[in-house]
Amino acid sequence: MSDSVAHTAAYLLHYRDYGTNDYIVDFFTLEFGLVTTLARGARGSKSRTRTLYQPFRPLLVSWFGERELRILNGIEDSGRAIALADQALSCGYYLSELVMRLLAKEQGMPELFAHYAMALTRLEANPETPELVLREFELLLLDALGLLPDFAHCTTDGTNVSE
Repeated sequence: MSDSVAHTAAYLLHYRDYGTNDYIVDFFTLEFGLVTTLARGARGSKSRTRTLYQPFRPLLVSWFGERELRILNGIEDSGRAIALADQALSCGYYLSELVMRLLAKEQGMPELFAHYAMALTRLEANPETPELVLREFELLLLDALGLLPDFAHCTTDGTNVSE
């Protein structure tokens, strides 16, 4: 990956406090997949971007650095934040956790990024029935990782058709 990236589409998956005024932030980006950055001064009382560090908000992020932990040097709002509540909120966090745990660092997956954004939008639109959204995203994720089983060779009792 280039040592400097400007204005790439992203969703914040997770952040944690680091030091007095900083965050370590995990982003799911359109072009670069999972990227971890150090957001210097983001927690400070004078930070103008502090409100942008929230999940389910489309962002444009910029960073520099050649190591695994990049330095975030730009974060902008890129659209309306997805408003999730109750069960849909838990499901949104579940989707983010899947992405964080299963994707390799800095492996671009633009199609999966689009499916993630679509899944969040669908959770917001239909918060009462998230099961279908979750199952579809899980299958798309497994397919993107090359781990989707061939269901044509399975039966409902779990045995293989070719046996």
